[in-house]
Amino acid sequence: MPDLTRVRQHCVAEAAEDPIFCGLARPGGAMPSPPPRATPSLKDERVRAIVALAPAGAPLTAESLAAVQAATLIYSADLDRFLVPRFHAEWVAGNLPAPNLHRVPNAWHFAFMDSPTLSISSPDGDVAANPPGFDRDAFLKQLADEITAFFDRCFP
Repeated sequence: MPDLTRVRQHCVAEAAEDPIFCGLARPGGAMPSPPPRATPSLKDERVRAIVALAPAGAPLTAESLAAVQAATLIYSADLDRFLVPRFHAEWVAGNLPAPNLHRVPNAWHFAFMDSPTLSISSPDGDVAANPPGFDRDAFLKQLADEITAFFDRCFP
């Protein structure tokens, strides 16, 4: 269950430590006021397994994460500056009833997507670039195998 007031609270307290996420809301980083109506639940009983790659954790409540019954696999890029792991992926995993967190060493946020064929600018640099020594193609092959194995275990 997202709670958009958490984003504002997070960015007031942690903008210096999570500047890219907190700067995405509006030019200049000003956080919008949360909508006046309640955010609808995203719960869906049909979902029995979840894989989240560098999830945004700030909008989610600990209570709603604790209620997740689906099997989960959370990936965190150790060098992620877009969604700093301790505020996002690690926080999500730490509030799930059965955390299953995989940290990817020497990877940053865009490690989870295919390499673009040309440079793409982002608030965290070139989307096509990799940290020195990180082999995105090899990692993506490993990731595909791991996700497939996870779903195979969940749905034998």
